[in-house]
Amino acid sequence: MLKFAAKHFRTFIEISLWLNLVFFVILGINMGGEIGGYSNKGLGTVVGFILGIVAGLLSNIICGGLLAIFLSIDKNVKNMNKWLQCMWQNSNNIKPDAKTTPIHDDDIYYFDS
Repeated sequence: MLKFAAKHFRTFIEISLWLNLVFFVILGINMGGEIGGYSNKGLGTVVGFILGIVAGLLSNIICGGLLAIFLSIDKNVKNMNKWLQCMWQNSNNIKPDAKTTPIHDDDIYYFDS
């Protein structure tokens, strides 16, 4: 279950950030109609739409930015681990014409400390 959660966490966060942006845009459109009042509801809706996009993007940058940094660190650690395992597998039989194949994510063996 832990591997499943780790694999799908990135997708879940991406969907959550898109839903957050859509929520702010809808909220901005609804509130924009109130800002425009009865005389100029169309202009208020446009202003609310723009403010909703700005607020949603700022919210995504503030909340999602930190998660994006952690996710990129995780991805880079996996890449380094793959690279080290390729080097370790081929260190005993060094051949000048040796070709290595990439290691799939599920085949990575993490060492217990």
